[in-house]
Amino acid sequence: MAVLHQSAGCPLENLSSLYLESIETIKSTLKNEGVNPDPHAIPAPEKIGVAIKQLYALELSIERISWLFGYSYWKTRNTLIGLSVKPRKRGSRLKSEIIEKDLVWMRKSGMSYEAIARKVGVSRETVRTRLADAHFAQQAKSLVLIPAKTPLPGSAVALLRRQGYTSTQITVLTGRSHSFVERHTALAGLPARALPDPLESDIPNIVDVYRITASAKTASNIFHISQSAIYPRLLEAGQNILSAPDPDATPVLIPGDTPLDRAIRNVQEQASHGRSVGEISAALRLTVANVVSILRIYRNANRREAEVLFRHSQGEHPGVISVRMGIRLDLVQEIIARRIRPGAS
Repeated sequence: MAVLHQSAGCPLENLSSLYLESIETIKSTLKNEGVNPDPHAIPAPEKIGVAIKQLYALELSIERISWLFGYSYWKTRNTLIGLSVKPRKRGSRLKSEIIEKDLVWMRKSGMSYEAIARKVGVSRETVRTRLADAHFAQQAKSLVLIPAKTPLPGSAVALLRRQGYTSTQITVLTGRSHSFVERHTALAGLPARALPDPLESDIPNIVDVYRITASAKTASNIFHISQSAIYPRLLEAGQNILSAPDPDATPVLIPGDTPLDRAIRNVQEQASHGRSVGEISAALRLTVANVVSILRIYRNANRREAEVLFRHSQGEHPGVISVRMGIRLDLVQEIIARRIRPGAS
C-alpha cells in the first residue's frame, strides 16, 4: 500500500477500493508505515514504473504486480525490461506448484510465517509473497460469481466462509451487505481478519461507545472506520449485539477533531481573548452566522443544552453528540425532544 501510494501516486480512493477499507483506515495505515497520505495524489506513468520496479525487488511476482496495477502480464514485464530490470526465471512449473502447495499446507496447519521460512530455508517475505501468489492464482481460477436473486440467511455466510470465500465474494453470492457478512462471520466464531488488528488498542472504547448508543453506525463515525468493521470487533471482544442502549453503560468522553469540533474550540478560544464576531469570522474563515451560533452556546445559562441543540442543528447524530460531550444518550434525546415538542416532559 505504501509503495502504491508514495511511489506510484495511487489515489486514496483507489486504495480504498483495492483493499476494501474506508479512506480513513487507509490514511491511518499509511501513517503507521511512515507515509504522509496525499489527498491529491495523481498516478503518473513514470511513477508507476518506479513502483513496479520496487515491488518486483520485494519479490512480488509479475502476475501479482500486474493485478495490482490492472496491467497485462506482458505490459508489466516490458515495463521492467524498459527500466533495465532482468525478469527472474520462472523456473519449473511443476516445482513451483509443489512448493506453493507445501507452503499452503504448512500455513493451514497453523505454522507461522517465521516457522515456515526456517523450515524451507527462505525469507519470511518470500513465504508471504508465495502464499499471496498462490491465493491469487486460486482466486483467478474461481468460477464466475452469480449474485443471489434473494438475500440468503446468515447460515449461508458461515458456510461460504468455511469454504474459503472472501467477504467480497460472499456479499455477491448472498446478496447481503459487508456489515451483514462480517457480523455473521464473527457470530459463527470464524476469523474475520488474517492480519493483526491495527485498532486493537481502540476496541475497549469501541465497545463502550456501542454500549452507550447500541449503534454500529455511531461507532463508525467516532472511530473513522467502516461500519462493517465494527461488528467483528464487538463480537471478538465478547460484546453481544444490542437492540437498545445498555442502561448500565457509563458515559464516555471522546473529543472529536471534525471541522465542527475544531470550529467550536477555536471560536471559544478567540472569544476568550476579547475578539469581536467580525474578527473571529475573518480569522477562522467562518460565516458570521456560524460564529454567532457558537458564541450563543457559551453565553447561554444552560451551556450543555445549548451545545446539544447546536450540534444537532449541524446534523450530528444524537449518539455522536453523546460521546463528543460525554453525557448519556437518553439525556441528549430528551433535550432534542423538548426543542421539537416544547413542553414535553
